[in-house]
Amino acid sequence: MTKKEAFEKYLHLYLGSKAKVKSFIDTCTLTGVSYNSNNTVSISQPKSFHVVKIDNLTLYLRPLSSMTDAEALECAIISEKKADEAKYRDFDNSIVYRSTEDNGYWTLFLGPKLTPKQFTWFLENGFDLFGLIEQGHAKTLA
Repeated sequence: MTKKEAFEKYLHLYLGSKAKVKSFIDTCTLTGVSYNSNNTVSISQPKSFHVVKIDNLTLYLRPLSSMTDAEALECAIISEKKADEAKYRDFDNSIVYRSTEDNGYWTLFLGPKLTPKQFTWFLENGFDLFGLIEQGHAKTLA
């Protein structure tokens, strides 16, 4: 998938994420996106509007492996799990949680399918759900 195809498909899902335009000194926050026919994208910021070439726009996202235990716990709680502790597991892209109510056993709850609440939570927290970092279409948020 080309960067243009990837951005047309996914960029609008990352409103609120950090981005960098080559001609800007600082990063910006995407607050609006529209696609133009000549390999450009229109982006809006709180006080400005720009049309930039897709090749000049870099999206900054977080790999799932950057999820903290506190974020894993938050994701478990929004998923209506009674969790006292949670962890992200990089080897299978899942979250496990445990609760004193369940005798402290680890339980897998987030595998390959996401609920709408979880999907929204991952996007709001800037996680790369579509492999854009691995494809070279986004950079890792430091």
